[in-house]
Amino acid sequence: MIPQLHLLNWGMGIESTAILVRWMLELQSRPFHDFQSLIVLTAQTGDEMDETKYLCETYLFTLMGEHKIRLVQIAKASASKRDGYIILSDTHQPYELHTEGYFSLNHDLLQSGACHLCEVR
Repeated sequence: MIPQLHLLNWGMGIESTAILVRWMLELQSRPFHDFQSLIVLTAQTGDEMDETKYLCETYLFTLMGEHKIRLVQIAKASASKRDGYIILSDTHQPYELHTEGYFSLNHDLLQSGACHLCEVR
C-alpha cells in the first residue's frame, strides 16, 4: 500500500506558518500520524525580507529539524513556464532559507510590464 502524503504549501506568511507550528506543537491538530508523511513546499520569489530569513532559520528551522520535517524549496527557472522550476533544497534538516530564489518575481513583473512600481534589487 502506498503511504498517504500530506503537502503544506508554505507561503511564509502568518497563516501557513501558524499551521506548521501548530502541527509541531499540538499533535492532536495534525491530519496525519507522523511527520514522515508531510512535505512542506515553498516557492521562493526572490524578494523575501532579511527578517523573514533570520526568523525562519533561527526559530522555525530548528523546530522543523527536531521533528525531521521535509522542506522542499523551489524557484522559477526563468520567466517561461516551459523552463520549469529549480529545486533549491530538499532536506529533513533545513538550515538555510533560500530567499534569493533563482528568477525573482520582481524581475519577472518588471520584464513583463505588469508592475511599473517594482524595484529591482
